[in-house]
Amino acid sequence: MTYKLSQIIKDIGLNFEDNDINIDGIHTLSEATSTQLSFFNSEKYMDQLPKTAAAAVFIEEKYAELLPATTVALITDEPYLKLALASKFFAHKLESKGGHPAMGEGCDIDKRVRFGKDVTLGDNVIILAGCYVGDNVTIGSDT
Repeated sequence: MTYKLSQIIKDIGLNFEDNDINIDGIHTLSEATSTQLSFFNSEKYMDQLPKTAAAAVFIEEKYAELLPATTVALITDEPYLKLALASKFFAHKLESKGGHPAMGEGCDIDKRVRFGKDVTLGDNVIILAGCYVGDNVTIGSDT
C-alpha cells in the first residue's frame, strides 16, 4: 500500500507543510529508498544521515541539517516513537477469523493459543499460551 506522507504525519500528530509525496514503507537510513520513511535517534548512525535516500526521516531538529536536500526532515523529539506509530500503516493485517488446526497425536496446546485458517500441526507439538499461529502454517512434529 502507498500512503501520502501528509496522511501519515497527520495521523501521528506532527505538522507537515512540505510537498506531499507517496510513501510505501519503512527502512533503515542506509537501506531506505526515495519512497520510504526512516528515523534517526542515535549518533552511532550519524555518518548515514548525509547519504540516506529516504523520502523522509523522523529526526530531532539539531540533526536535521545533516540530511540531504532531497530528504524531508520530520522534526520531533521522539523519532523512534513516531516511526513506531507510522509503522501501523505498513503492518500486515492479521486474519481475525481462524479455525481449528489439523493436529497430529500427542499435541499439547494451551487453550489461549489462537489459530489462523488451514493450520496443520505434526505429532507432539507444544504451543504455549499467548501464541498466534497464522494462516496456512504447518508446524512439524516434535516442535
